[in-house]
Amino acid sequence: MKTLSAFAVSCFILIGISSCNKPNPAANLSAMMKKATGWPYEVLVVMDKNVWKGEAGLIIREELTMPVPALPQSEPSLHVSYSEPSCFNGFLRYVRNILLVDINPDLYTKVSVHKIRDKWSSGQYIIRLTAPSSSVLSEYVLLHDRSLVNYFEQAEQNRRIAMLSRTHSSWVIKRLQDNLGVSLFVPEEMSAYKDTSGFFWVSNNAIKGRSDIVVYSFPYSGSAEPTADLLISKRDSVLRKNVPGAFPGSYMTTAKCFPPVYERHANSMKNCCVLRGLWDMEGDKMGGPFVSYTYHDRANSRILVAEGFVFAPESKKANLIRQLEASLLTVSFKE
Repeated sequence: MKTLSAFAVSCFILIGISSCNKPNPAANLSAMMKKATGWPYEVLVVMDKNVWKGEAGLIIREELTMPVPALPQSEPSLHVSYSEPSCFNGFLRYVRNILLVDINPDLYTKVSVHKIRDKWSSGQYIIRLTAPSSSVLSEYVLLHDRSLVNYFEQAEQNRRIAMLSRTHSSWVIKRLQDNLGVSLFVPEEMSAYKDTSGFFWVSNNAIKGRSDIVVYSFPYSGSAEPTADLLISKRDSVLRKNVPGAFPGSYMTTAKCFPPVYERHANSMKNCCVLRGLWDMEGDKMGGPFVSYTYHDRANSRILVAEGFVFAPESKKANLIRQLEASLLTVSFKE
């Protein structure tokens, strides 16, 4: 483990920083299945060629490839590949994320959505859409904005969290529990760190695709949920003090050109909100995306913040920040 005391990313020099149960046939069957194939955030769409080339196909592609929010450059949510139904066989059936579309006026009177797990391979997520016509399907997709992309993004998030639950840094958990009373799964390769009272920072310190996580808290006795302005102000104050840059007087701050997106998170712990935005290094030409999860820990009269940020000027950043977000979703503490 290496201590982390400064954010000298440009040259990556750290200068200041037993029980017996009955057999489960379903579980045994799943264990014998071939593991799902493909890269994270890829989806295979299976539908008639004419539908794929028509309006419905275009609307579905636009839905699946909508930009990931709060990135410095536009990146698609999912990478899409296509197969005609007649060619959907063999290894294609093992793909991890699949969207099956069937349009038939003789069989269907309305749009139906079927979410299927592990049909042909283990760890597989499938949506089957059926509709009486292309126009009805198009209308449904437009009215249910992000429903398709959300499903497959959640699938990837689930996979990442499952992997982290099996393989994570145990020493980080120990330090966080001792320092902040928090548990958090981070990848084992995150080994450079800074640990002070009320603030913890860990990084993979990578030359390419650098990923960092910070966890901190501050007193808060109000009954209302903290506002975005308060959280941004506290973020800037804490990171200015604890995340210096490579040059004297340089420090991390929230980018002013892109106001962070503030949202509630329905799938996480109670009293959680999320900030997504861009960070800059004041006094240095550096920046990137961040995502910050904020928990109102009423029992301890405090706000707990777990944040991930990425510095990867030479590469795409969507998957890096989404990997960090999966780690943030593993936060747990006693309320």
